[in-house]
Amino acid sequence: MQERLNAALGSVGELAPAEDVPTLDRVRDKLDRRYAVAMGGAEVASASVDARLLDVETSAIEQQGLRRLEEIRRSIDLENG
Repeated sequence: MQERLNAALGSVGELAPAEDVPTLDRVRDKLDRRYAVAMGGAEVASASVDARLLDVETSAIEQQGLRRLEEIRRSIDLENG
């Protein structure tokens, strides 16, 4: 009987995870960190795209303003000249 009990206890020890196997909490923390980094990267990329679009829009408005200014200058020169 004792031999069977020892054999059963020995087999239970074999089922225990190795020491280098991460716990569920460690895996969850690692996944949460990766998710947070990915979300942060996506937010930065989105902000970069938004900033670039704003630069393009601003540049277009400036060009329109410069064209209008040139038209006004020409009309003043024609009136004076």
